[in-house]
Amino acid sequence: MRAVSLFSGAGGMDVGFASAGIHAIQGCEMNADAAATYRANVGGAMHEGDVRDLIPRLERGMADAVFGGPPCQGYSIAGKMNPSDPRSALVNSFLDAVERVSPGVFVMENVDALATLAKWSGTLADIRGRASAMGYATHVRVLNAADFGVPQSRRRMFMWGAAGVDEATMAAVASETLSSRTQPLVTARAVFGRLGPAGTESNPATCPARITFARNPVMRSSPYAGMLFNGAGRPINPDAPAPTIAASSGGNKTHFVDEGHVFRGEEPFVVGYHAAIRAGGQASTGLAPSVLRRITVAESRAFQTFPDGFTFSGGKSSQYRQIGNAVPCLLAEAVGAAAVAIAGCRRRAAA
Repeated sequence: MRAVSLFSGAGGMDVGFASAGIHAIQGCEMNADAAATYRANVGGAMHEGDVRDLIPRLERGMADAVFGGPPCQGYSIAGKMNPSDPRSALVNSFLDAVERVSPGVFVMENVDALATLAKWSGTLADIRGRASAMGYATHVRVLNAADFGVPQSRRRMFMWGAAGVDEATMAAVASETLSSRTQPLVTARAVFGRLGPAGTESNPATCPARITFARNPVMRSSPYAGMLFNGAGRPINPDAPAPTIAASSGGNKTHFVDEGHVFRGEEPFVVGYHAAIRAGGQASTGLAPSVLRRITVAESRAFQTFPDGFTFSGGKSSQYRQIGNAVPCLLAEAVGAAAVAIAGCRRRAAA
């Protein structure tokens, strides 16, 4: 299947969709570094600039599918959730492109809040209503990447749209396909074990941001939650999927690992520290022990299931941002497989 990829970023969704049999013939990305990454790894035509400038050049029937993730800052609980955020209007630009190309199927990705919070129920209904007026039935699901072999917990919303297929059929086909793609949980330890300690040829040290103790730690029942350290980065439990890899990584919002625990079998520092505070001990100040270090670009890439040979353009901060903004490739592959199956139903219905 041929596709138009919008808001393509570094190409995580494109890599996964290609594995499912959907190949982008046209990409679109505004960020110069991400566009360069896309060209170097995904290939194909790339419109570097505003999607609204590309839409008039799109042609009816040029592709079988349109997919992409319009900017989500206006809907994300990590942001201000401002309904007037101009970036939220780009969802309509995505639908403008669908209307222009008139593909058999489309897939739109966004934050799970758009599908789960009452605040956005009217917005979601409007999106689906416009798709319906264009002749597309829609099916919406919130998926966790960890259920599809991604060593990271990451919840995202996906909307499939199809012409000539009713919503009930779409839901059944998507459920069957996604169920067949589920995999056992993959832990963070699998990533660390494969790449090895930071500073090696296969895993260069890349994030110099220091890790410092929080003067007033926010406690949770798990030592890997709460806020024992300053910044939004969290200690990674190696025996569970990693927390969501954020686009804001690259500084003190980058998660970190205990190398002594993972590679030398030492007792995990954060577990002991958490227990000591819960027992009434005083919170520490200053720098954390050197066994704790931020995850590298190579590890971030692996947590997003980009192929090992996938390279990123730009400086380190830009690379972390591109990785964090992406849809994990293995999750995208499962979503793309559902789109292929839905397209098959459409073809059979038309025969």
